[in-house]
Amino acid sequence: MSTPATPGGTDRVLPGRWVRIVFAFLDLLTAAAVTGFMSIVWSATPIWPVALGAWAAILIMSAIGLVSATELGVRVARFAAVYQLAFFAVLVVGILSSVAYLWGTYGQIGAGLAATLLLILAVLFELVALLPVFKLRSLRIGGDQAASWGKYGYAASLVAVLGVLTYCASVRARASLPPVDPIEPDARAAMGAYLMAVIDGAPLPQLSADVGRPGDRWVLRMYRRGRLEARHEVTGTLAQATEALASELDRRSLSSLSGRALAIDRVVGEIDIEGRTGVVGALSIVPGLDGVSGEVSGTRVTLTPHEMVVRRMLSEYTPVPFIRDFEVGADPEAVRKALCETAGQASDCGARHLRRARTESWTYKDGIVHDLYRARPVDLRRPSAHDAKSGAIAAGYYALRSLRRDGRFVYKLYPDTGRQEIEPYNTTRHAGTAWFLLELYEATGKREFLKGSEKALDWLRGRMGDCGAGLRCIDPGNQARLGPQALSLIAFSTHARTTGSDRYREVIDALAETVARFQRDDGDFDFLLDTRTADPIAGDRVLYAGAQAVLGLALSGQVTGNETHLAAAGAGLDFLAGPYWDFFVSDFFFIEEHWTCLAADELHRLYGDPNHARLCMAAARFDRQLQHRRDETVFPDYVGGIGFTPFFPPYTTNTAGRTEGMVAAYRISQRQGHPDPELRRGIEDAVGFLLHNQYKRGDTYPFRNEWAAVGGVPWSYYDPVIRIDSVQHTGSVLLHGSKILSEQPPN
Repeated sequence: MSTPATPGGTDRVLPGRWVRIVFAFLDLLTAAAVTGFMSIVWSATPIWPVALGAWAAILIMSAIGLVSATELGVRVARFAAVYQLAFFAVLVVGILSSVAYLWGTYGQIGAGLAATLLLILAVLFELVALLPVFKLRSLRIGGDQAASWGKYGYAASLVAVLGVLTYCASVRARASLPPVDPIEPDARAAMGAYLMAVIDGAPLPQLSADVGRPGDRWVLRMYRRGRLEARHEVTGTLAQATEALASELDRRSLSSLSGRALAIDRVVGEIDIEGRTGVVGALSIVPGLDGVSGEVSGTRVTLTPHEMVVRRMLSEYTPVPFIRDFEVGADPEAVRKALCETAGQASDCGARHLRRARTESWTYKDGIVHDLYRARPVDLRRPSAHDAKSGAIAAGYYALRSLRRDGRFVYKLYPDTGRQEIEPYNTTRHAGTAWFLLELYEATGKREFLKGSEKALDWLRGRMGDCGAGLRCIDPGNQARLGPQALSLIAFSTHARTTGSDRYREVIDALAETVARFQRDDGDFDFLLDTRTADPIAGDRVLYAGAQAVLGLALSGQVTGNETHLAAAGAGLDFLAGPYWDFFVSDFFFIEEHWTCLAADELHRLYGDPNHARLCMAAARFDRQLQHRRDETVFPDYVGGIGFTPFFPPYTTNTAGRTEGMVAAYRISQRQGHPDPELRRGIEDAVGFLLHNQYKRGDTYPFRNEWAAVGGVPWSYYDPVIRIDSVQHTGSVLLHGSKILSEQPPN
C-alpha cells in the first residue's frame, strides 16, 4: 500500500494511517501532560503559563490535523512540531544560561549539580524534542528541500550550538566578580585602634593614606554586649573612611570601651541583580559572603552579609508555593523592606536598583583583629586531635549551661536576642544529649559532665509510666513511641557501663523489655505501642528509631548480661543490613544509616559479622563522596561539609550525623585489620568543618549574651539559632574524631 500524497497536490507525503494515529495519540498525551503541568507550575510572569497553554492547544489541533489528513491539518502538525522544538530550545538556553549565571556567582557548580544537569537535559531531549523530530521526518518534504537541509542543516546546528555556548560564557563572565586585593592586617588593626581611640579620647594612631580605593564603600557597626550602638556607611579610602566614621561617632553616648566590638565591612565588588526573579534571583546572593545594596531616597544603602544572616534572610524564598517547607535564598521583597528599615524609613519605601555586594569583613575587639569568612574567624588549617577535643569539651559546657533546674535542656537558643525555647520539647534529643555528656565524662574524667548527665537522666526517669501488661516506658500517653524508649535506653545503659553503678538498673531492665516488645518476628520494629494493651501498632516507618532500638538492646544486654536482648539486637541489625537495605538501588540510597552504623559498630565489636560491616562501610563511603573536598570547592569553609551543590551551604547537623556513621565505619575497618585512609580524611575534614561553625568568643560579638553561645553550633550558615541536638551530634563527632586524629594515620 503506497503512502498517500497530501491533498492539494503538493509534494509532501503523508505517513500511513496507523502512524498518523500513533502521532495523534502522542500529541494528545503530551497536551494532557502540559495541561497538568500548567495546573501546578508557578511563574512570576504570565509568559510561561501562556506559552504552555498555547503549546497544549496547538498539540490538540495537531492531533486533529493528523487524523483528518488535510493540507491544513498537515501544516498545523508541522507547526506544532516546530513550536515544540522551539520550546525545547528555549528551555535548554534558559537552563544553561541560568547555570552559567550561578557558576559565575558562586565560582563553581559542583559535580553533583553537573551530573543532575546532564540528566535533566537528557530527559528533556527524550520527552520534549524526540517526538517533534520524528514527526517532522514522517511529514517529510520533497527531495530537493531535504537535500538542501542536508547541505546547510549541520552547519546551522553548529552555529546555533556555538551561539548558545558563547551566550552562556558571556552570562558567566558578567556574573563573576574580579578579585580585589584585601586590606592588610596592619591597616585593619590601625583602623580599629583609631576608632576606639576616638571614643576613649586617646591619641590617634597614624593611618596610611594609600590603602583602599577612593570609591570604596564601608559599613561600620559598633556593638556593646550584643547591642548595636552605632551603624554608619561612608565612602573613600581607608583613611578617608576612618576619619568620616570617627566624625559620626558620638563620644558622649559611647563613654566606655568595656565590652565593645567593631564590625567592619568593605564592599569590594557589586553586580546588578535588579530584575532577577525566581529561584535564580533568590540564589544570586552567596550566603555569608555577599550582602545586598539598594537605592533608598537617592542614597545607596548596604545590608552586610552578617546582617542578612542575623535577620535570617537567606532561606526566605519559596520557589514552589505548594511546598512551603522548601525555602532557599533571599526573597527580593524582604530584602527591599530590610534596606528601607536600615535606612531608617518605612519598610514600604521602595528600595530600587538592587545589587549583590561582595565584602571583606573583620572585627576589632580588645585590640585584636579577627578576619571573618562567612561571619566566622578565619582558621582553615587542618584540625588537630587537641582542637577536636577542645571543641567537644566546649560543646559539653554549652550543654551544661543549657541544663535547667528541672533537668531539661534549653531546646533552642536565639543568641542574637537571648531568647530561649523549651517547648515543644523533644525527649529523644534530650536523651541523646545526656548520652553525649556521659561520653565526655568517660573521655575527660570531668565530674561536672557526669553530674549534668545524671540530672538529665533523673528527669527522664521521672517521665516513666505504665505501658500496659506490666511494662513501663517514657512518656506513655495513649501510644508510646519507640524513639524515646530506645535513645533513653542507650543513655541509661551508657551510664551503667561508664560508671559501673546500678543507680538506674531498674530503669534499664524496664526499658529493655519495652523496646523488645516493639520488635517483630522478622527482626524489624513497629514504632508505636498501644499503652492499654502493650501491643505494637503497625504503621509508617520512623527514621532512625529502629537502629536506635538495636543499639539500645545491644548496650543494655551487655550491662545486664541478658542474652535474649543481645540476640534481639542481632536480629534487628540482621534485618536492617539485609532485607531492609539490600534492594536494587541500595548502594545509591542512604538516609538513616549513620544510626545503623553506630549499632553495627557495637555489634561488630562483639561478633564481627561481615554483613553488618558491609552495610556500614558502604554507607560511610557514600557519605564521603558527598563531602566537599579541598581540591573540589572554591569555598574553603565548605571542606568537610556534606552537601550536593555549592549553591546550598552544608548543614552542620546533617554533616555531624553522617560523620558519626563514618567514625563507626572507620572503627570497623580498624578491627578488620585495614583502616580506611579515605574515611579518616573524611573524618578529619568534617572535624574542621564543625569546628569552623562552632561559636567561639571571636564571633559572638553581635549576641546579647556573648558567653551563652560559646560552644554552641548553629543549624546552618543561614540561621544563627542553636538547637541542642546540633550541639550533641557535633560534640560527639569532635570527641570521637579527636581519638582517631590522635592515632597514626594508615598508609
